[in-house]
Amino acid sequence: TGIGLTITRRLVELMNGRIDFESTIGAGTTFWIDMPIASQIDPATHPDTTDPGENPSQAFQFEDKKARGRILYIEDNPTNLRLMEQIVDRIPGLAIISAHTGELGVELAKTEQPDVIVLDINLPGMDGYATLNLLKKDEATRLIPVIALSANVMPNDLIRGQFAGFFTYLTKPIRVDEIVTSLSEALKSTETS
Repeated sequence: TGIGLTITRRLVELMNGRIDFESTIGAGTTFWIDMPIASQIDPATHPDTTDPGENPSQAFQFEDKKARGRILYIEDNPTNLRLMEQIVDRIPGLAIISAHTGELGVELAKTEQPDVIVLDINLPGMDGYATLNLLKKDEATRLIPVIALSANVMPNDLIRGQFAGFFTYLTKPIRVDEIVTSLSEALKSTETS
């Protein structure tokens, strides 16, 4: 009856999976998911699933070959952080620093002056929206493009994200092609501002 099942279904479908259930009155309900094995996914029909280890230059086509910059990733989930580090490490000229809370992220943004900030919405303590507000109010950080990267995928979440002042609002699971394109566009925007 809650939104958890709807979100789970959406995430499973985005990963080309299927969710189903079996229910017996008085005994309970069992839910399960079926996910494709990575080797069964055809990269030609699902380019965002390309394994970066197979061919890094093909998996990460960065629009601006001369791009240079530092990315600040504000994320409390170590798995998501490792994935973003792997993506950024394969793009020549880019470096990444990270913070696991919004409060620490704001301080790092002030002291380190990154070129782009990637910000999770569901953070412990201060959430992504409060973090964005502080970044936009501070003279030292207000012009840094902030990309939202969130598991909040409901239509209201997307609308709220669009009006909050993010450079762009991306949803999880992380899609390599979207991240790379958004980083490239954000870095280009800093050259013109």
